Amino acid sequence: MKLKSMPKELFVDVLDYLADYEHFEGLDKVLEGDHTVLDLRSAFRELSLYLRHEIEAEKGEKSLPNFQKDERFSIKVRELLSILSPGDERKLLDHFGLLDS
Repeated sequence: MKLKSMPKELFVDVLDYLADYEHFEGLDKVLEGDHTVLDLRSAFRELSLYLRHEIEAEKGEKSLPNFQKDERFSIKVRELLSILSPGDERKLLDHFGLLDS
């Protein structure tokens, strides 16, 4: 299985498992004192948290209506929306009350 084909949710679960249950025996020798097993566990947890946020952001992006093609908006507004990131577009539209929720 290639990493790109693995569902992010599954990868998050694997990272959480490694951080919580893996012993990493012998890793101290490999790390040569530069880092500890606790550092590695912390990195796995941080990456897991980052992926969780990314998953939530992707879910939010999928439900965002395509206002870039909405003819009710002027061409300049549609051009502006087309260059914004999905997160910034959501913030702007939400600020003006154009999103339901």
